Amino acid sequence: MYDTLKINIDKDVYNYKDALRLFEVRMSNVTIVQHNGITYHNGFYKNWHFKLSPYSFKASGSLTKLQFDNNLVALDNNLVWLALSKLNHALGFKLDSSTLERIDIGLNLEMDHPVHQYLQLLSRWSTAKRHTVSNETVFFEGNNTNVLFYDKVAETKRGTPMSRFFLGKNLLRFEVRFKKNLGNMFNMPKVTVKDLKNREFQDKLIKRWQYEYTQVSKSYQPSFELDCTGSKKLIESLAVLGIESMGGYDTAINYIDTKVKGNAQGKYRMSKAIKAISANHASVESVNLVEELSRKINDRANDYVGAFRMPFC
Repeated sequence: MYDTLKINIDKDVYNYKDALRLFEVRMSNVTIVQHNGITYHNGFYKNWHFKLSPYSFKASGSLTKLQFDNNLVALDNNLVWLALSKLNHALGFKLDSSTLERIDIGLNLEMDHPVHQYLQLLSRWSTAKRHTVSNETVFFEGNNTNVLFYDKVAETKRGTPMSRFFLGKNLLRFEVRFKKNLGNMFNMPKVTVKDLKNREFQDKLIKRWQYEYTQVSKSYQPSFELDCTGSKKLIESLAVLGIESMGGYDTAINYIDTKVKGNAQGKYRMSKAIKAISANHASVESVNLVEELSRKINDRANDYVGAFRMPFC
């Protein structure tokens, strides 16, 4: 379930001098820098980065990669405990009371078709700008949250070696990164490392992961056959051709965003009309792709809410 975490280590659980000693005996690639008169020690324990000053001690890294050296396989509930125990042992103190400043959660989905076919249908999320990397990644960057979809096999090939089991598979990773203000986001005074092992909090994360997917607009590929079953259907199918001549769904929506000023309700109605027309005249292929992706995300989330085994990696 959990991937990258960022932890603000509780000052009550460590002594500064003892923490300095950790950089001598536990950390690799240690560097010391001065900034505004403050000395910062940076170092690594396996895939985790640690940064220490006289005023704070922070840690960031992936629990799954700490346990498995990759994030291709599932980190179940028992292994969450084990991975956290590795960190506790390396540091010489427990992190349970320390505050989480960031949590990334994600799931690798095995799809029926090449991943890029699904990515091209993911259009908008909230008011965030859509970014793409080649045809392998689509991500939306918000103020407190990022939403990402990418080809996990392609991403892994660029980095560490992967098991033959995954080669040739269509692995689409859907990941949500909660970057800050976690307490407000999950209606808690603060989120701590101990909460990572709490089933109720795990359920909150899974449901939020599932919810963020529902907020992503889908840009269906159109069917280019004119619908002559009635004048309204004919006009709509001609409108679809017009939308495509502009450059597609996203271009049409962006055009409305740019041109319609001071009329939020009118902008909403026009955008809703374009979305409805595009969905009503979507090609069978694109409808099937979206239905498959939605089904697999919802099935996995629903299967594991309240379950002891955690599905995410």
